[in-house]
Amino acid sequence: MSLLTDLEKIPISSLSICLAIVGVLSPGILFVYVFIPDTVIKLDIWKLLFLSMSILTPVLFFNIVLAIANPFNKKEIRNGLDEQGWFSAVVFLGIIVTISFMYLVIIARIFLKFNIKVAIISIMVLELIHFIAFLSDWIPDKIRKRIQSHKTA
Repeated sequence: MSLLTDLEKIPISSLSICLAIVGVLSPGILFVYVFIPDTVIKLDIWKLLFLSMSILTPVLFFNIVLAIANPFNKKEIRNGLDEQGWFSAVVFLGIIVTISFMYLVIIARIFLKFNIKVAIISIMVLELIHFIAFLSDWIPDKIRKRIQSHKTA
């Protein structure tokens, strides 16, 4: 059997979980290595994995929640996807946003020397900007729906 036929047999939900784990671990370990290089050498692999997951999991969950609550995530858009496919797409979107934010901070660290506190604050600011952008799409959509419902009443 070829690799592609083996991959086709794996359920989409399992691939989403594997992608989420890899998407959280790889930038997390790199984040720890860039900001605290001695920690990567001193810790055993399990502690390093838990540390990297503890840094990125809150960011990932926040991005997944924003992807689920996205106003463009309407039934008309989801009609072509089943529940598993939709959930996989939402998880994938959350992972992509999380990875892009983390690598943006890591690349900034390469060019500008700052400590881990500044990095965490930078990630929080990026998430705040992401949330404000989400609200700027969500609030006008809710207002427009209320105006249309009052016009029809």
